[in-house]
Amino acid sequence: MTNQMDLFKVVHSIDKSKDSKVCKKCKVEKPLTSFSTVAYKKDGSLTYKSSCNACRRPHRILLEETRKSMPVPEGHACPICKSTLEQLVEQLSPQATITQTFVLDHDHKTMTIRDYLCNKCNIALGNFDDDINLLRNAVSYLEEHEKKC
Repeated sequence: MTNQMDLFKVVHSIDKSKDSKVCKKCKVEKPLTSFSTVAYKKDGSLTYKSSCNACRRPHRILLEETRKSMPVPEGHACPICKSTLEQLVEQLSPQATITQTFVLDHDHKTMTIRDYLCNKCNIALGNFDDDINLLRNAVSYLEEHEKKC
């Protein structure tokens, strides 16, 4: 049986005393200024991307070029949750500074573009490391507990 904590291993860390962080891709400790910020936590501190800007650059360029050549199709709905653009916009927080609705999903190993997903579904796949077996385990778990509720 898999240890639940193994599903969410932390492979990077922030050393607040040095204002540095270890990049999860290149494994090099770099100053926090080498990482993009994601959001503010409830305590007011910043959260940072897990990989440094240098490691993310080729990835960003590919996605930017693909977005230009392959925009979100009109009337598109997320292939997983079926949410439409209108539904996603309704769900946005009034405090949102970045209005991420649809994002380009892609295989991180091969950099192959798959499709536009809603941000929530894209994050969910990312949290499962795009691992089909983990997702099957999650479905089995939900089905097992659905019968009990």
